Amino acid sequence: MNKFVKYSILFILLVLVQVLLLNNVKIFGIGAFLYVYFILVFPTSVPNKLFMPICFLLGLSVDMFLNTYGVHAAACTATAFFRPFIIKRTVQFEGIDSLDELTFKSLKRNYVVYSLILILLHHFLLFTLQAFSLNLIWLVLLETIFSTIFTFVLLMVVQMLKSK
Repeated sequence: MNKFVKYSILFILLVLVQVLLLNNVKIFGIGAFLYVYFILVFPTSVPNKLFMPICFLLGLSVDMFLNTYGVHAAACTATAFFRPFIIKRTVQFEGIDSLDELTFKSLKRNYVVYSLILILLHHFLLFTLQAFSLNLIWLVLLETIFSTIFTFVLLMVVQMLKSK
């Protein structure tokens, strides 16, 4: 399947799953943000100046459905900006640019570190922008930690299901 079609379908599917299903599923008031999976697995061969607007559209799509005024778009764009630096620091792999997807299967232990850092960054930015107050920093940190764990577990389940 053509990469453009594959990632377009993934984009649409993740946005729909997020806004129709996961937005209504919360454990102790904490939700998962599966659409971050798109940012994690997108090929590194695509230049960042093209990847950042795609991530902005991803976040904006979620924002439009959830009426969140751009916080998802900002968090996705910032995460896309920092992704190459995080990949350089966490993934010790020679042919990283030749990989179709950055998955657990292709990166093994490095994927866990890479994905946790990116998810944590995305969620911290998202919840900080939503709270928009330093008075709520402890709530932001708690939401960030628990939502990161929930999202990471869900992403690993998706990775395992996809690899079978």
